[in-house]
Amino acid sequence: MQCVELLSNSAHNLLLVSVYLPSKGNRDHVDEFLECIDQLYELHQKYYGTHDIIIAGDLNEDLNDTATSSKRNRYLRNFISECNLSFNNAGKIFIKASGVECSELDYFLHTFKDQKLYTIKTVLHSVKMNVSDHHPVQMTCVLDFTKVTLKQRNSSNVTPKIKWDKMDMDLYKAMVDTSSNVILEKLANNQIGLEESIQTTCEVMANSAVKSSNIKPSYNAKPKLKVWTPAIQVALKEMRNSYNAWVNSGKHEDLDNVLFLEKRRTKQQFRKTVRVEIAKRREDEKELIMETRTRNMNLFHRLVRNTRKIGGEIIMDLNVNGQCYTGDENILAGFTEHFCTLATYDENINIDNDYHQSVEHEIRIINQLVKGKNIPDASSEELSNAIKNINKGKSADYYGITIEHIVNAGEIMVILLQSIINEIFQQGYVPDLLKIGLLTPIFKNKGSKNDAGNYRGITVLPVVSKIIDTVLKNRTQPSVKSVQHKYQRGFTSGSGPMNSALPVEEVYREVQDGETEAQIILLDAKSAFDKVIHTHKMRRVYQAGIEDKHWSLISSLHQNAASTIKWGGNISECFPVSLGVPMLLQLEKFQRRLLKQLLSLPTSTPDPAVYILSGILPVEAQIDKRALGLFNNICNQDESSTEKQLARRQISGKSLDSNSWFIQIKKILIKYNMDEINTYLDIPMKKEK
Repeated sequence: MQCVELLSNSAHNLLLVSVYLPSKGNRDHVDEFLECIDQLYELHQKYYGTHDIIIAGDLNEDLNDTATSSKRNRYLRNFISECNLSFNNAGKIFIKASGVECSELDYFLHTFKDQKLYTIKTVLHSVKMNVSDHHPVQMTCVLDFTKVTLKQRNSSNVTPKIKWDKMDMDLYKAMVDTSSNVILEKLANNQIGLEESIQTTCEVMANSAVKSSNIKPSYNAKPKLKVWTPAIQVALKEMRNSYNAWVNSGKHEDLDNVLFLEKRRTKQQFRKTVRVEIAKRREDEKELIMETRTRNMNLFHRLVRNTRKIGGEIIMDLNVNGQCYTGDENILAGFTEHFCTLATYDENINIDNDYHQSVEHEIRIINQLVKGKNIPDASSEELSNAIKNINKGKSADYYGITIEHIVNAGEIMVILLQSIINEIFQQGYVPDLLKIGLLTPIFKNKGSKNDAGNYRGITVLPVVSKIIDTVLKNRTQPSVKSVQHKYQRGFTSGSGPMNSALPVEEVYREVQDGETEAQIILLDAKSAFDKVIHTHKMRRVYQAGIEDKHWSLISSLHQNAASTIKWGGNISECFPVSLGVPMLLQLEKFQRRLLKQLLSLPTSTPDPAVYILSGILPVEAQIDKRALGLFNNICNQDESSTEKQLARRQISGKSLDSNSWFIQIKKILIKYNMDEINTYLDIPMKKEK
């Protein structure tokens, strides 16, 4: 079953459904047939009202034979009747091996009511090239649509990828140097502001790269072959010569026409030659993968690109919080709504409000304390090291810039960036245009592709922002290491998770030696970290000893941050990001490392540090709260209820050493200095209290 949607200028679009329903050749043909009809019914229910629908193909049932009363036939007729579909019988279509026409199996089931919009089905008996055991059938319908040119189909607001190995580097450097000198002069004379200079610098690099590269415009031409060899060239020449000879002879399609047969033969030979070469190259690539024993990153990234073909990301509609978005533009809007919701602070989040207000007050004081503590300008050596440490070959940012744009631009561009970054350091604030992330939704390979919840976002931050991040990381790393707990192994240079696993492994082995029993409890708090409010983490940054404008710069990276969605060759409008989003790389790599190191606490701490520093209730408190909620529900029940009678019996008959759930509730009440448990049973509290 295949579906094609045709967009119309009228009120209704057209949905074409091509089907081949199961034949009667296998044991489970009835169940398979009924299942296919159910799928067609779901399609009809979904698109009826907004689309005209045509279901066309081999139904493997003769609707012209009213004497047949099989379960399949009845189910099909009920489907047609319930969905109010129309069809007509045009005569026998299926041909037996003996050449006898015996039944009519191919139909057009449609929802058209106006007979002016369609023609009835006709059987084409005189198609000479037909080699099937079915006569072709034909139906025409009227559809008002606008023709889309190749240029319109290829329209995109995403900057094309630059092939640096095939561009004129001298021309690119000369164009960048000329414009950079102009911007430097305007900066020196205060003729241009900081944000305007950043915007202009990015535009200069992006435009110069496009003009210097060999990116060719798209022409209204047929798709080119994926492979090309001398054998394909010869086969193509023979095919064209045969075609020209056939055209000059009058385009006769008789099977006894020599030129017509030669045209068919050369065309088949050409296609065969292309398919053979494609298969050969596919096998060569598999062999290359198998024989590659050393680490080959180019081959690895090529395999990754092969799995990210555009055909794998095509979806017709997207479900976001129960709402369906259909069409490329609407799907982009759906992704924007989904990720915007994830990045927006939830006012109903369960936090300790008193603690939160205390942190906000401290942050206001810290802002005043660090305002007058200036920091050194970024040196040319710091800038060069930062540029070298950023990985190449990555996706372009919101402005179409990659680190290659800066590496290949030359010394004058580095001087210009140094002037811009030093101005940022003096102000102690990163401009908002350097905090716009370009987010690409990536399918998680689980669940439905039409559900927005099954996508995670990968965000690319501006390259200039990455350079600032790297300089800040190198400067603040000593302060971080001095307060980092000795048991912290994640995001630590020269260490990793295996170092943390070693003590656990040794304990496990010790238990085995002593033939005793032990239980290991692991807590995954990463999702909670991603939802931590930014100001709570910045308080901890200040406590780590970062007490000058470095703190202001790190803090400003979290303020007024924004993201935009890239999907289907288009980019959405920006939306604000007020907190960390699960699975989103909104914070730069060094920021996540820095803050996770700062949040680390000794392993003996009873509650996860991330909950304590954020003001969110610890896991233990969350569990206690739910348990007390259930107990309050029991307290509000009638005295004759089984639950309340059980509660009174267990409380009166069990000691504190018991494993009874009600005794655990009693311990929870004692832990939080609440009233005696029988008080709540006698005088239940209402939910609003």
